[in-house]
This record gives sequence, structure tokens and C-alpha cells, in this order.
Amino acid sequence: TKFSGDYRSVGLVTGGLTPGANYSVSIANVYDQATFSNKLVTTNMSFTAPILQAGRAVWNYYYRLGNGSFISLAQGTNGGFPYVPQFTAALTNLSSDTINPNRNLGDGASATFSGQGDNYVSTITAWITPTNTGYYEFFVNGDDGARLYLNPNGSDPSGAQWIGDAYSGDTQFNDIYSIGTHYRLFAGQPYFIQIVGLESNGNDSTRAGWRYLGSSDTSYDGSGANGAWIVDATNLPPIQTKFLSSYAPGGPGFSIQPANIVAAAGTTTNLAMTATTGTGLLSYQWQLNNANTGGNSDRLLFAPLAFGNFSTNYRVIVTDGVLSSTSAVVSVTPPLPTLLVSPSGKAVPQGLATSLTVSPATFSGQTNYQWQLGATNVSGAGFGGITAQTLAIASVQPTNVGPFRVIVNDGFNSLSLTSAVATVTVAVNPVITNSFSAGVLNFRVPTEVGPSYVLEYKNALTNGPWNLLSTNVGNGAAFTVPVGTTNAQGYFRLRMQ
Repeated sequence: TKFSGDYRSVGLVTGGLTPGANYSVSIANVYDQATFSNKLVTTNMSFTAPILQAGRAVWNYYYRLGNGSFISLAQGTNGGFPYVPQFTAALTNLSSDTINPNRNLGDGASATFSGQGDNYVSTITAWITPTNTGYYEFFVNGDDGARLYLNPNGSDPSGAQWIGDAYSGDTQFNDIYSIGTHYRLFAGQPYFIQIVGLESNGNDSTRAGWRYLGSSDTSYDGSGANGAWIVDATNLPPIQTKFLSSYAPGGPGFSIQPANIVAAAGTTTNLAMTATTGTGLLSYQWQLNNANTGGNSDRLLFAPLAFGNFSTNYRVIVTDGVLSSTSAVVSVTPPLPTLLVSPSGKAVPQGLATSLTVSPATFSGQTNYQWQLGATNVSGAGFGGITAQTLAIASVQPTNVGPFRVIVNDGFNSLSLTSAVATVTVAVNPVITNSFSAGVLNFRVPTEVGPSYVLEYKNALTNGPWNLLSTNVGNGAAFTVPVGTTNAQGYFRLRMQ
């Protein structure tokens, strides 16, 4: 075990780990580098040993080493190299071009690890496995400088040899970046390879490529005659995914996926998840219907939840600077609507106005109504509130009555609710019967649900206003009104209202 570090970090290097196994470590008795050293708080942490992954190379970043040299790096005079990278990422080819240039290290420093970063060292490490046996020509370039190491005898990193270097601002290969010595490699045999790059300022990138020359060692003649892999150097890509393997971070994962939310508009809630990464750096991008939304956070807050927030297509993309993982798709939906009170049917005297009302419970922040007469949407100037909670009928006529219903939805859920039928009819003039018993005159009036029945009298038609005897709300049953001997003679009438 070896400790190494600078004023920002301390690295613990160990070996003999089982790939994919979980480990925990306790770090204690560590002191800072103040004039009077302070003992740091004991830290307990857990980690998973990387597994060998096909199609991956490892990129390591070492901040504030760019003013060094390859010689000083090889001599170990820079304490952070190679034990304490500030950032580690997985690559899919032997090039740093895919590194996110705007990712902050998260350690309080202002540097970013590529594009805008200066004064750093980087390495790209992998095993390459050729598919043809024969001779290979290697290329390397980098800005500000890149050095290529290879173990031409196999997979052991300790056998790596410095085979060439280049200083270039180019982002492509050409023949001047060719390494003069060609190496005979065997199909199916992994070979250790590493690029070390130096960056002081300006643009920055490193890459390595190779070209298959054929079964015998020969210079490339431009004809393509020595094998199908021979391509012009200016079109040569970095060594590609299918030839790579490494103990690389596997990209971010999810220990807790976001979960579906069912909540009413106006409430405060959030989508949340927990991501893991081998690099120690994560950025988040939430998406609504595949379009970016929200900030760079492991939570997407709704404060409060509004109609426009409802969707069945939320997800979050988590990035460690190079590789990304996408969460499960989840939904944010309101509870299903319900009908609390349906409209009630009634009989209405012809020519009078009336209304029908429904009472729904919706939770999306939006309620839509469509009144129907029979199975046809209500229309016409004699109606009001056709798409509102209350339907108004200005003047009841035989032509605008019948079985009414209302269809209600919340504008989001596919469920639409249809109320019970409420039949409106023109009230029938009742047939009044009377009887006389024990000196009392009795009127019996049949009723319908809806109208109010008003019984009035006068002793003489020439008298003034009619006098009220009784008012009864129709409920479908008959009512009886007794008339005393004082009013037994006179004129009587029945009004519906």
C-alpha cells in the first residue's frame, strides 16, 4: 500500500483486488500540511473493484502537472502521478476527444479537465487485442505532447516500452506521426498500451492509432496491397472500440431509480433518484417528453405542480463526463377524476328558465365539460354554459327538453366520466280535485319533480291581488290543501313556478 497526494487530495493505492467485489476502507490518522498540522476526521468509504470491460479505455487526469516533463513523470518526482488522478473516465477509443470540456472537478478548483483546462497530465490506458496476426505500425499525436508506451510481448503493464512521442496541435494523423519501429502482434493476444499526454495551455488532446501492414514487415506503399486494413494515415481513426479492453469505470448507474408520482395540481413534490459512478463526478439532465427540463440536480422539483408538468415520459440522463446512463421512464400524473354529484332531472313550466349542475372532483388543475342532449352535443342560442359546470336553459320549450347528460374529463387522463341522465320535461298542468267534508273544503293537487305549486284565492275577481293559500315544491306526490269555512266560497287558482 502506498500513499501519495498533494495539497488537495490523498491517494490510497492497493492491489490484488477481485474484479467486481465490494470493499470498504477506513482512513484515519491523516494530517494536513499546515504549519501546525491538523488531524483530519476519520473517513469510512466503500467501493467496487473495476471489472475488465470490452470496448473501453481508461482516461486519468492529473491537475497542475502540465509544466512537468516526461522525464520527471518517469522519475516519480511529481507526487500525484500516477497514483492520484483528480478524475477518471471511460473512453470508447484511444482518444481523449470525447471528454466533456466544461466539466468542473468539483474540488474547489476552477480548472476543467479538458478543452479549457491547462497545466495537467493525462493518461489513456487499455489493452489492445488485434484480430490479424502480422506487423503493425503505430501513430501518436497530442497537444501539447504525447508519449506512447506498448508492451509488444503481451499484457503485463510492467513490460511496457516507450516506443515514440509527438508534439502537435493536429487532431488527425499523418505520416510524420508514424513510429518507425513496427511490431509483430498475434491475433487474440491482448497487449498493454498507454498514452501519456502533457498540457500546458491552449488546445489539448491525445490519441493513438495503428495500421496493419500485413504478414511481413514492410513500409506502407499506399497501394493497399499489403492487407485490407491498410488505409492512408490522414484517414486513420484512433484505435477503435472493438480492439480495446480495460478495467474502466462502467459509466454511471442507478442505485435508486426515479419513481412514478401521482399527485394533485397545486401540491409540492419532486422526482428523485440516486446515481452512482466510479469517477466521483456526476451531472444530471432531466427530460420531459425527450426535451431538457430542470437544472443539474438529482431532483426535479415541482413547486407547485401545474397542469403542464403532467406527463408519462420523464427520465434523467446521468453523465460522468464521458459516459452517460439513462434512467427508467416514469410518469407524473394526477389522480383519476370522479363525479361527486350528477345533475338531477326535473319538470319545468314552459317558458321559464332552468339549469342543470354537475359536481366533479378533478386533480389536474383543469376540468373540461361537454353537455349533451341525448347523445348529441348541446348547441344553440337558447343554452348557456354548454362547456361549463352549469348548463343554463333560457326558456324551456317542448323543442329543447329531454334527457341531458354531461361528459367530464381532466384534460390529461384518458378517462372521461359521463353523468347519469337528467331528464328535463315541460311541466304538465295538473288536474285539481276537491272534496267537502265536515265543513272543510279540500283541494288535492298532483305534482311533478321540479316546479313549485302555488295555490291562491280571491273572494271576488274584482278584488285586488290574489291571496296565498299554500306553496308546495313538487316531489312527484300529490298534496292536499284544506280551506277553512271563511274561504270556502270564492275563486281559486293554481300557479306553477
